[in-house]
Amino acid sequence: MANLFILTRTAAPVACAIAALVSTIVREPPSAYVTTAHGAVLRVTAVVADTMIAGLVLESTAPDIAEPLRFPVAVENGFAAATIRIPPGRARTIVVSSLDRGGGRSAEGAITLDLVAGANPSVLVPLVPSRPGVRTIDVRLGPVVWWCGPLRPVP
Repeated sequence: MANLFILTRTAAPVACAIAALVSTIVREPPSAYVTTAHGAVLRVTAVVADTMIAGLVLESTAPDIAEPLRFPVAVENGFAAATIRIPPGRARTIVVSSLDRGGGRSAEGAITLDLVAGANPSVLVPLVPSRPGVRTIDVRLGPVVWWCGPLRPVP
């Protein structure tokens, strides 16, 4: 029984190290082409508990993107989260709007970024209320994070 405990305790760090090594070896170089297949990957998150926000909508525009890209983000249990892909390039404007339960826009924020293929640095987009009584929230746009470790603390 003790050997099984030691084996499972050492297997998780070894598996994490192997996964990290493989992910650095297999990573593609940044692409110069504007495609969504090899796009900039962003994780969108926002804590919207105790607000009237029922969803978020992200819209991305740029001089070399013909039609604006729209991404709906659902809210579940007071938390909004989604993973989106945007073509890499310079001057990507991302407008984030919050929607109330009636479908009306209750707050909005925007940011302009230079995005590369793959992971990008994390940024906050504060949503400015468009009417009184709406609380300001921050939407985080950041890299996708993989968690590799025990699901519960090891005694």
